[in-house]
Amino acid sequence: MGKADTVTSIGVPPPHPARDAVPSSVRGWLAILAVTLGIFVLMTSELLPVGLLTPIGAALEVSEGTTALMVIVPGLVAAVAAPIVTVATARIDRRLVLVLLIGMVGAANFASASATSFAVVLLARFLIGISVGGFWSLAGGIALRLVRKHQVARATAVVFGGVETASVLGVPAGQWKVADVSRQNPSLLAGAGDMISTTKDVHTFFSALNGGKLLPAKLLAEMREPHPKSDPLNGHYGLGLFGKDLGPACGTVLNHNGSPPAGYAALMYSSPDGRKTLTASLTAGYAAFDLAAYPKLLDGLVKAAFCGGQTTSSS
Repeated sequence: MGKADTVTSIGVPPPHPARDAVPSSVRGWLAILAVTLGIFVLMTSELLPVGLLTPIGAALEVSEGTTALMVIVPGLVAAVAAPIVTVATARIDRRLVLVLLIGMVGAANFASASATSFAVVLLARFLIGISVGGFWSLAGGIALRLVRKHQVARATAVVFGGVETASVLGVPAGQWKVADVSRQNPSLLAGAGDMISTTKDVHTFFSALNGGKLLPAKLLAEMREPHPKSDPLNGHYGLGLFGKDLGPACGTVLNHNGSPPAGYAALMYSSPDGRKTLTASLTAGYAAFDLAAYPKLLDGLVKAAFCGGQTTSSS
């Protein structure tokens, strides 16, 4: 009986708290989020050049076909590096390996941003390929080590979600560009430009509007009803149209001119019945411009068209 007791004590090892403990849920999920962030950074770094091949090629004076190596090289290198990194780092703490691989990506991205030759960029992309292949070979199944058994499937999905997040957010954000619009910016009138392209089109539109072909009479009357305190430079403003009295011999004209800041402008005048119009396209650019003289010149042009018998649209 005593002998049996001795055998039993040898066959069942005593409990080992440190070895048998279940991973902490909070620490495990924080580690999962860290790995997911790493995947996000890696995939963004790998895919980002896809939408920037043309500007990169222009900056480094290489063709778009050559620039495409920035996408091809990391993919090929990653395929080769994955098994090599896995075997070479088998006895090294995985946390350290993952940190080193992410650090390599950061250094490679810095080198790419600072490069003045395509050779340096290609070398940096080679290093990114090693990082991508090595990180994936270790991170793909790392959820088993970080969370409890019943949470492995969800944790793995979170890790792989870093890929989709990089594609949807990381790559577009990396391609965000700042455009200098401090000079001419015709896009301010894009809506109008999409509908009207020439002074003849402006004539057709404005003549139809004031001729009652586009809106009911009540709405057109509201557009023409001026506000008494509006600026009289172009005529008193209603709900979309200016009204300007040219005097007893000429009557009233309706207009709505417009332009973006510096560069281009359009003039649009019509008689109340829409039968006579003046449309014009102006290009100012950055030439010297006498603001004091402009109202007088414009007034003379309008009176010549509506008081002097000129009925032809000008441009």
